[in-house]
Amino acid sequence: MTIDVQVTANTNPAIQALDRLGTKIESIQGKFSDSFSKMNIAATALGCTLIALGATVARFADEITDIADANGLATAEVLAFQTALQASGGKADNVGQALQRLSNAVDDANNGNMKAVGSFAKLGVSMTDLGNLSQSEIREKLLTSLSNIPDAMQRNALATEFFGKALIGVDLTKLIAQEQAARVEA
Repeated sequence: MTIDVQVTANTNPAIQALDRLGTKIESIQGKFSDSFSKMNIAATALGCTLIALGATVARFADEITDIADANGLATAEVLAFQTALQASGGKADNVGQALQRLSNAVDDANNGNMKAVGSFAKLGVSMTDLGNLSQSEIREKLLTSLSNIPDAMQRNALATEFFGKALIGVDLTKLIAQEQAARVEA
């Protein structure tokens, strides 16, 4: 005795469900592919940005080193003055001009330029000071004297004589305090 059983099943819904599942998997794969492609582009852009940043930092360090070497100063001292200049209303880019102008004024006075000697004397810096003090000490003495001049026009005219236009609009009292604070931090 044999029993034959015949089962019929409608597999269409299962096949349709598997087709939908396949379509969703393909869609997800496409999204992952797009996301990874965008991440790759972002990583490349980030890498390029970091390289550019590194080049900028290297240029900045080179400029500071050049300014320090040209003026016989330590790089930390140039950075302290630059930070102070910017924090007190000046432009950080003007630090080289200010320091070079001061070096030139000291050199002029040391070479007998009577106008330069007189300008230093007005601010309490003697020829002895010019021969014995460091540029930093001379700069601090000048800035302190300048900050004590109540007449803004006279103060700015003298500041320009020693530092060029780099100190125009700078709060000299704040500059002195900021530079001292920056030196302590360094």
